[in-house]
Amino acid sequence: MDELETRILAYIDGSGWRIEDITAHVDADALVVAGKLDRLRRLGLLFEEGERLISVVVLPHAPTTEEEGRLAAETAFAGLAAHA
Repeated sequence: MDELETRILAYIDGSGWRIEDITAHVDADALVVAGKLDRLRRLGLLFEEGERLISVVVLPHAPTTEEEGRLAAETAFAGLAAHA
């Protein structure tokens, strides 16, 4: 997971956003965001409801230290590398 993918997942959470909304919010190139969304779909981290995308990932809101945040991310995504 790179920084943009993490920002995308944090933004869309379970609310369901259109691709145009996601692109505007993360302030990145539309083609780059589309590629990242495609990768997140292939990993099974997103599903679609009509034209809206919903994340199945729950990211930690505010870890108390950088180390805790790193450990939480490693734990949450440990199985993804095996499926990529």
